[in-house]
Amino acid sequence: MASKGKVDEDGQGKNSDVIVAAHILRHRTRFHFEKKFTQYEITISVSNMSWSIFRRYSEFEMLNKKLNRDLKKKPKLPGKKWTGNMVEAFLESRKKGLESYLQQLLALPEAMSNVAVLEFLGFLSDHSKESKRKRIQAEQISRIAKPGDVVLFRTQGALPALQRTVLSSDYDHVGIVVTKYMSKFKNKNFEVIGGLYLL
Repeated sequence: MASKGKVDEDGQGKNSDVIVAAHILRHRTRFHFEKKFTQYEITISVSNMSWSIFRRYSEFEMLNKKLNRDLKKKPKLPGKKWTGNMVEAFLESRKKGLESYLQQLLALPEAMSNVAVLEFLGFLSDHSKESKRKRIQAEQISRIAKPGDVVLFRTQGALPALQRTVLSSDYDHVGIVVTKYMSKFKNKNFEVIGGLYLL
């Protein structure tokens, strides 16, 4: 059975007409060096777009922990098992349990406006995992940008395209330019180029 929910487009906690469906297709076994682990393939569908993501049980656990502080009410995640957790019958049972968890989660209106849920489903990027990706050349921006300018980005890829579709936007990222003298904005994560910070 597919899990369905509605994306909160306006951020006000109200459902839009954009229906999100999620279904766990299968599980697969993978190896990292000598360690064996299982991934679950989840297919996400929105309007006429769909994509697949692979998530481990530990990623479901991390999502669940984040939701403990964000949601007043949430479904119960299937329990952890320390032995026999690679047996086919158990993996199939866990797949059904995780499917039920997703189904109940997507039925909650507040879940579809939650950043952790949107990242988990592949709507948003978790920038902590993207530190090695190529970045725009800040020198080019510093030549034309002034403090206070807002910079809109339209990035490539299927997920940014989906994000623009869901949000009915021409852009998927936004930045603001500030000077290095605006001390309350100072942060070690900001990159200084020509006396400017690009947030």
